[in-house]
Amino acid sequence: MVQGLGCNISVLKTEELKEKVRRKLNGTNDESELLKSIDSLHRLDVAYHFAHEMETKLSSIYHKFGRLDTDDHDLHSVALRFRLLRQQGFCVSPGKSNPSSIVLTHLEFPALHVFQRFKDEEGRFDLGLAKDANGLMSLYEAAQFEHPGEDILKEAKNFASSHLLALVPFLEPSQAKRVEHVLDYPFHKTLPRVEARRWIDIFRDGCEIDRDMVDLAILDFNHVQSIHQTELKEFSRWWEETGISKEMGSLVRNQPILWFMLSCLALPEPQFSRCRIELAKLTALVFVIDDLFDVCGEFEDLVLFTEAVDSLDPTSVEPLPNCMNLCFVALMNVVTNGIGFLALKPQDSVDMLHRSKTMWGSLCKAFLQEARWLRLEDAPTAKEYLKNATTTSGLILYLTYAYFILGGQQMSITKPLNATPNLIHLPAAIFRLWDDLGTSQDEKDRGYDASYIEFYVKENDVSEECARKETLNLIGDAWRKLNQASLQSGLHDFPSALVRLALNCARVGQLLYAFGKDDRQTTIKEHIRKMLIEKIHV
Repeated sequence: MVQGLGCNISVLKTEELKEKVRRKLNGTNDESELLKSIDSLHRLDVAYHFAHEMETKLSSIYHKFGRLDTDDHDLHSVALRFRLLRQQGFCVSPGKSNPSSIVLTHLEFPALHVFQRFKDEEGRFDLGLAKDANGLMSLYEAAQFEHPGEDILKEAKNFASSHLLALVPFLEPSQAKRVEHVLDYPFHKTLPRVEARRWIDIFRDGCEIDRDMVDLAILDFNHVQSIHQTELKEFSRWWEETGISKEMGSLVRNQPILWFMLSCLALPEPQFSRCRIELAKLTALVFVIDDLFDVCGEFEDLVLFTEAVDSLDPTSVEPLPNCMNLCFVALMNVVTNGIGFLALKPQDSVDMLHRSKTMWGSLCKAFLQEARWLRLEDAPTAKEYLKNATTTSGLILYLTYAYFILGGQQMSITKPLNATPNLIHLPAAIFRLWDDLGTSQDEKDRGYDASYIEFYVKENDVSEECARKETLNLIGDAWRKLNQASLQSGLHDFPSALVRLALNCARVGQLLYAFGKDDRQTTIKEHIRKMLIEKIHV
């Protein structure tokens, strides 16, 4: 009873704080303060409570900005305005770019050459900006929204990063630490919930923003975490009931907390509870089937298992080992009894089940192709490997299912999905490339998987260091295209929640794989502790 009373008080306090913050947003006429508040709400991951207010305010700024093309020369303010407008989905041009390589979206006003004003007569960024740490950080953050062909943002990123690195030894320790974090983990490419935990600690110990926002963020974080903890219990029961870990033991990964945390980080908002649980089940099955193909199955059995999944025919797996039967039964239950019923229209369920056969079949065929390459010692080209490995990441499957759950019931199923394939495929490619960067040596030592790095080295006769640089370049190129795809998604009535999910799926790769093996395990345990176990003290 005491716990219930405390919960009610917390809910009331949260609503009171939301109303206070909403009034301040609506009552702020100073653009600089407004942008600072909106940025802080995003960093604290409570912006979803104020979606309407932020859309209204930023739309007003966009229309005014487009009409006036202001002569503002404060780098921090201009860069922050640009970043928040792009983040909100407004198409703002950063400056003179290569028009042949840019696909424009809905431009209601002439292109805004936002950063052109910060260049000197020779067309380079003005060296007078080199000591403006806050301005350079904002410029670097804004440059993360670069699209293909936007050379000025590429220049901005290089200019900002080089001068920020030069400034670090001369800054106060706290500011130097913040600069180093921005350079390693720019906000646009990090997971909002992970960053929120960090920013809550920063803001609560300082006086940079309104205290009501910080208090709201703490209550909201704890509330969302309690929802995730309840969901985790349900997911863990499902995993135990599959019998997979008991049957297969150490041959497969048994990481239900990690699998569920990934869904929480990718789709944290409270209203997506059912979707989060079902997507965590997909994650578990993809990991298990990956291990099945790597270490558990005879090649002939893997061929039969792939055929069974491709047809979703239960009788096809009867002669196969029990571990494969258990995987198949769990897969069928998820497809037919779980996710299939989350698409609310009957036709959507039919379409989803049909697409399920295709997607799960494609996934297993891709795993089988990897097994065939390994068995025959037939090395593919790096490009062939990456195309196949993008499928085996499981994210194309994951995001397609999410599309049906999050928005398929609101629109024509195939048109938006087919109109923006990059929004589905690019996060998968980014995730796979980060995976290969982080685990290529680990997997090679275990003898299970190849990697893009390995095949690139063999194909081009270059060093591993050169191959790793090329991999990072591919990740950068994919992000530029993903930025463009997410901005264009509004033209195709794509669910905004799915756009956020796609971006978060691209972001999670760096979280999981940007460290060495020992550091990676420590970092993952720390994220689990902060995201799912440890509440923030009020």
